[in-house]
Amino acid sequence: MHNITITHQCGCVKRSGFELESSIASKDDALMKALEMKNIMNEKFCGKHNFDITEDKNNFLISFATKAAVSSSCCGGTSA
Repeated sequence: MHNITITHQCGCVKRSGFELESSIASKDDALMKALEMKNIMNEKFCGKHNFDITEDKNNFLISFATKAAVSSSCCGGTSA
């Protein structure tokens, strides 16, 4: 099994309805789903965070780094 995990939860992630952890049998299918989630998060969320994927053995980790020039109150949640 290959796991997709969202490692950081800002307010946008919490409101998105995305599962924080999911498992998929095929590595290719897991990567495709992780890429789709990352793209939606980068295109549709408030823009405070930029999401990226890291592969760790059988895991695809979606995490974020704070963008420097964006308001800190835009997603309404904590980023821890």
